[in-house]
Amino acid sequence: MLVTGAVVVGVVLAAPPRESGVRQPVTRPEAASATVRAVAVLHAWDRRRAAAWADDDTMALQAIYMPGSSAGRHDVTMLEAYGRRGFRVTRMQRQVMAVRVRAATSTALTLVVTDRLAEARVTRHGVTTVLPRSRPATRRIALRRVASGWRVAEVYDD
Repeated sequence: MLVTGAVVVGVVLAAPPRESGVRQPVTRPEAASATVRAVAVLHAWDRRRAAAWADDDTMALQAIYMPGSSAGRHDVTMLEAYGRRGFRVTRMQRQVMAVRVRAATSTALTLVVTDRLAEARVTRHGVTTVLPRSRPATRRIALRRVASGWRVAEVYDD
């Protein structure tokens, strides 16, 4: 669903024309730094998610979502279903292909993220299986900052 690796493209704007009449692109540092900060939040969040899955810890998984989040309920339901069948996800890594910051404040982020499952391994009865990579998908992710850190409020198809 979310991220561990990232490719971030800087924001480019058109600068005033030079004497030659050709417009030169310039990077807007505040937009680039907002994206870098957002990717750092996603990296940290995704590490917590991967650890909760690897530890088969539904409480830790619930703790990274806002109460009432349907994305959180879905994630916990999936973790429990794997456990009932005797599987444990020992590795889960997402690859981010694009991130766009839609809105950012000190306590809320709304991002448009294109990512995919890059690597996942499950173990059952001592046998490890590598799961196939997923296709890239684009989602809108709403995060909220609380005392314990950033939590996902909701994930929407975009």
